[in-house]
Amino acid sequence: MRQLFQDQLKHRRLPLIMAHGGGLGHGRENSVEAIREALKYSPDIIEVDVRKSRDDILYLHHGSIPLGVFAAQFFGFLTFARIQRFVGKLDSLRSAIEAVPSSIDIYLDLKTTKITSADLKPLIEGKRNIWVTAYSVSQLSELRSGLGEDFIYVLNRPLVWVRFREILKLVGLVDMIQIGRWQWSTVVISEIEANGIACHLAHWFLTTDEQRDKMESSPFKGVFLHYDDLAKRTR
Repeated sequence: MRQLFQDQLKHRRLPLIMAHGGGLGHGRENSVEAIREALKYSPDIIEVDVRKSRDDILYLHHGSIPLGVFAAQFFGFLTFARIQRFVGKLDSLRSAIEAVPSSIDIYLDLKTTKITSADLKPLIEGKRNIWVTAYSVSQLSELRSGLGEDFIYVLNRPLVWVRFREILKLVGLVDMIQIGRWQWSTVVISEIEANGIACHLAHWFLTTDEQRDKMESSPFKGVFLHYDDLAKRTR
């Protein structure tokens, strides 16, 4: 495991507490308003979903499941102004980064492979609290090559990994990978983490308590546990 990642986790209680969707239980999902409210509960990490418009603006939006998420796949063909005509006010990634103090980590969940290191570099260069979550292996490689070694890199595509040995090919490229519940076992996690890659359990179809209990088998406790509403956190 890279020293940078070890330093990020050192002296911190695991799993870390994440405000999911910018703290969507505290306001409009992925909004600066929700982020500011979530910060009142002292999370360890703020997660935001990042997309890119046709006019190259990085903005925050997830979309309702499933139709909103499906529709958002086509937003890359529209300008930022036109996207907002469809879904209402959206905040830029720049405004979100400015709203989060350096003592709190920011988890950038990139929702498209069209986002490159050139897009992100002007926004995050010089910061030490950024986790970059790629949408594909090729994107991960480009981001790490272009952005350098000062950020935590995550691969967030559990459906891709049919066999955990494929994950081991990513040693040296990724710090953490998200995997599905059907792959989560002591044997799998032990081998992956012995090779320096931390594992996070995808929260799909799991309650927060179920996710936390399963992640106990990892020395890193799955690294983080996400909450929509931080007022409901269990610790």
